[in-house]
Amino acid sequence: MENSYLKYLKILVAGVVAILLMFLKNMNNALKLSLAIFAYLLIAYETIINAFKKIFKEKEIFNENLLMTVASIGAFAIGKYEEAIFVMLLNEIGEILEDLSVQKSRETIIRTIDLRSKVAHLYTNNTLQDVAPKSLKVGDKILIKTGELVPVDCLTIKGEASLDTSSMTGEFMPQMIGTMQNIISGCTVISGNLTCIVKKTYEDSSANKMIELIENSENNKSKAELFITKFSKIYTPIIFIFALLLFLIPTIINIKNIEQFGYIALMFLVISCPCAIIISVPLAYFLGIGQCARYGLVIKGANYLEKMNEIDCFVFDKTGTLTTGDISIKNFEFIGQKEYVLELLCAAESCSTHPISKAILKQFNTNYDVSKISNIQEIAGSGIAINYENERVLVGNEKLLKKYQITQNLPAKDVFLAINDSIVASFNLSDTLKDGAHMFIQFLQNQKILCVLLSGDRLENVKTIANELNITNFEGNLLPIDKYEKLQKLKKDTKCTAFIGDGINDAPSIRSADLGFAIGVTGSDITIENADVVLLKSDLKNIVFALKIAKRTRIVSIFNIIFALIIKIVFLGLAIWLEQLWIAVLGDVGLSIFLVVLTYLTIAKKHEKL
Repeated sequence: MENSYLKYLKILVAGVVAILLMFLKNMNNALKLSLAIFAYLLIAYETIINAFKKIFKEKEIFNENLLMTVASIGAFAIGKYEEAIFVMLLNEIGEILEDLSVQKSRETIIRTIDLRSKVAHLYTNNTLQDVAPKSLKVGDKILIKTGELVPVDCLTIKGEASLDTSSMTGEFMPQMIGTMQNIISGCTVISGNLTCIVKKTYEDSSANKMIELIENSENNKSKAELFITKFSKIYTPIIFIFALLLFLIPTIINIKNIEQFGYIALMFLVISCPCAIIISVPLAYFLGIGQCARYGLVIKGANYLEKMNEIDCFVFDKTGTLTTGDISIKNFEFIGQKEYVLELLCAAESCSTHPISKAILKQFNTNYDVSKISNIQEIAGSGIAINYENERVLVGNEKLLKKYQITQNLPAKDVFLAINDSIVASFNLSDTLKDGAHMFIQFLQNQKILCVLLSGDRLENVKTIANELNITNFEGNLLPIDKYEKLQKLKKDTKCTAFIGDGINDAPSIRSADLGFAIGVTGSDITIENADVVLLKSDLKNIVFALKIAKRTRIVSIFNIIFALIIKIVFLGLAIWLEQLWIAVLGDVGLSIFLVVLTYLTIAKKHEKL
C-alpha cells in the first residue's frame, strides 16, 4: 500500500496547484496547462489505473473510478483544469477516510500470538529434556508442570492436578485430574504436576486442530460490501447512459450545436460525479466506528458496522460471555445455627487453594479460629477434611461423603458440609451472570433477533443460565467442532448470524460467523484477532449501543445519498439554464462540504441512550 505520508503530500501539492489555477487567471497558457497536467496526474493516476483494472481484470465496466476519470477528463477537455483536479482531490480524501477507519481500529487490537505450548518436558533415560512439542511422538513420556499449557493430547499416568479447561471446552469450573485420564492440549494446569503419555502428535492434537479450523473457516466469512460500493454499481452506469443520451439525442436533431450539447453532457458528468456521496458515506461509517470506540467496541471495518443492521440471529458462548466465569454459591441450605455452620465451612475451605474454596470464602467471609484447625486432609477431586476443635468437618462432593461412609439421602446439590458424619449444609455452584446480560438479551428479543446459547459447559449449568435470561434455544456439552457445525446450520436458515465468545474454543465460530464478536478483556489473543468486532470493556450493554449506532449510521448514509441526488438534479437544471459550469462545481463541492458537516453533527455529536 502506498505510504500514507506520500498520499497526504500528493493532496497538498495538487490542492495548492488547483488554488493557483483558480486565482492566477493571467498565467501563461502553456505553463497553466503544464501545471494542470502535473497536478491532475499526481492525484489521479491511481484512480485511472484502478478504473481500467476493474474493466479488464474484474470485468466491471461501469465503476466509480471510471466515472471519476471520465468526469475529470471532461472538465479538463472544456478547460476547467482546477475543477478536474478538485474532483480527484475529493475522491482521494474519501478513500483516505475509509482507510483510516480500518487502520485506527486495527491499531487498538493486540496482534495474535501462538497460544499453543512452545515447550514440552520429555523424559529421556529418566532425565527431563526440554523439546519442541512438534518433535513429540505417540508413546513419549512427558511432564506437565503447574502453570503450563498441555502441549499435546495425552493420558495421565502419575500425579494429580487441577486443570483449567475453559479455553477449550467452556467449562467454567476447574477439573480435578488424576491418573489414567485423557486430557487435551490447550488446557492449563492450575496446580499440581502431571506425568503423561503422548496419545496424539502435535499436528493431530486439539489445539493445533483448532488453529487449522480457524484458517479453513476463512472461506466461510461473509463478504460484506460497503453500502457506497453497492450503490455505485447502479448509479454509475445510469450516469454514463444519461450523459451519452444528453449528447446524442439533441445532436441528432440539431448537429450544428454539437459543441453546446457536448458542454451540457460534460456539465452533467461533473455535477453527477458522486464526490459528495463518496466522501460523506465513508465519513459516516468512520464516525460511527469512532462512536462505537467510545463505548469500548473496536470495529475492524465499515462493512462490519453496516452488517450489524442485518443481524437476525445472535449466538452466544456462556462462560466469559454472558457470565463472568466466577463461581457463585446458590441454594444454600443449612441445619442449626447459621453462624456456627459458616464458621466451620470457612475454617475448612481456608486450608485449600482450590478455586471453589476461594469462591466460598469470598462469598461468606466468616471469622474462624485458626488455632482450632488440625489434621488437614485434602482429597483431590472430592473435597477437604479437617478437625475443628473436637469436631470432624468434611466439605466436598458426593464422592467425599461416600469415602467417609455417609449414606443418608442427599439433596441435589454440588457441595456438602458434614459435621461428625451428619450433613448440616449443602449448596449448588453456579456461574455468575454479567450485569448487562439481561438487558442485552431483552433488547435483542425486542428486535425479533433469534438468541441461541451454545456452550461446552454441562447442560444443567447451561440450562440454568438460559432460563435466567429467557433463552429457549440452548445446548451444552459441546466441543468446539460441535459449536462450529451448529453455527453452519444456523447460517443456512438466517440472513446474518452473529457469534460472540471469548475463549480459544470460540475462535473458529467467531471466524466463520457472518459477524464475529470477541470479549477483549477476558478473551484470548487469537479469538480477538479473528473477530470482526472486539469489546474492550466486558459490558454487553455496549453492543446495544453499537447496534443503535450502526442503525443511525445507515440512516445518515441513505439520507446523504438521496439528499445528494435531489440537490444535484436541482443544480443540474440551474447549470443548464444559466450555462455556467461553476454552478455544477458548486453543486458538487459545496454539497460535499455541507454533507460532511451534517454527517459529523448527526453522528459524532450524538449520544446513545438505553
